[in-house]
Amino acid sequence: MKLKVCFVVICLCFVATKAEDYIINAFRSLIEKQPVNMSLIPEPAFPVDVHILSRLLKKVATGPCLMLTENVLDQTLLNGLFPKVQVHSVSPDVPVDLLISKILNFTNTHGGYVTVLTDLPSRTNDIQTVHQQIPHLCYISVDGLLNKDKAHIHVDMPKLLKLMKRNIRVVCTAAIIPRRYEQRKNQYIRSIQTLEGHGYSPYVVESCVAGPTFLDEYCNNVCYTLSNNAYLKNKGVNESVSLLMALQKWNFNDDDIILKLTGRYVLQFDKLLRLLEEADDVAAVAKFEQMDRSSVLTGCFAMRYDLMKQMYASYDYEKLEKEMICIEHEVGPYLEQLEKEGFKLIRLGLLGIEANVFGGGGSDKLTYW
Repeated sequence: MKLKVCFVVICLCFVATKAEDYIINAFRSLIEKQPVNMSLIPEPAFPVDVHILSRLLKKVATGPCLMLTENVLDQTLLNGLFPKVQVHSVSPDVPVDLLISKILNFTNTHGGYVTVLTDLPSRTNDIQTVHQQIPHLCYISVDGLLNKDKAHIHVDMPKLLKLMKRNIRVVCTAAIIPRRYEQRKNQYIRSIQTLEGHGYSPYVVESCVAGPTFLDEYCNNVCYTLSNNAYLKNKGVNESVSLLMALQKWNFNDDDIILKLTGRYVLQFDKLLRLLEEADDVAAVAKFEQMDRSSVLTGCFAMRYDLMKQMYASYDYEKLEKEMICIEHEVGPYLEQLEKEGFKLIRLGLLGIEANVFGGGGSDKLTYW
């Protein structure tokens, strides 16, 4: 992924600006491997949006992470918030040079960019020295976060721990074609950047060309399937085949929720993401339209990973192409059957989607779902 040339250091000031804005900025900086300097426990007291906070902590967990602490930690709480962190206990008499050496060794072992969590409330000056000596890393102060009494002043810890157990994967489908290339390219970029603004780094599956492409400049998780068959008239078949190939390749957990989004569509708000994060017993979320049969708007819908793979693998794609059956007409009855079998299905009237529907003549029709 191409790094931006700007140098970003994030310092929190919860009085002047919403805390979640700084958290999202930190999230984006983590994606781009830029410098970060922030605290997760604001002073003075200010409520923290645990949905946004959980998204940052999940992003931290995807990379190498070192914790420097002078406290005895609650292991259950530590595992719930930072499941893969390497903890290094720091005694009061350890000189700052040894802290710097520890961080440099960890950084060199893990490719040059890591997250350093600091739980050293009595050594503020030493941490500032560390920042000055090694400025290019992500530093996050967790002073007080692992202290239940203090953390609960700012953070709904039970809810945060619940959200940390919930994995939502946003999967965007793409088809890079010559027709209206620049327009479609800008739509893909805008969609990815909007998702990052919600605290999600999407997975993208591209069916038409071999990579790398501009997608790799904006997304760290791109799968090129080269599965597009230009002779097929049914666009839904091409998209579904490509999506199935990517789902089979990505090693998600069976109970992860996949939010499938047509890549040029924009998720305007994070209301749908919040619903998916909290509804830990849901198997699918979709917007239904009653046409000549039950139909789901497949430009944006969510399913459990194992169920989505099974659904796309079950279709007779030759029949769908031959009889020009819309994939929307297949997904609707499939979800309703799951509901009859006892799986929880949520029907939504509003998804918060700006849909750029690409017409046969190459023009867009802008709709809102």
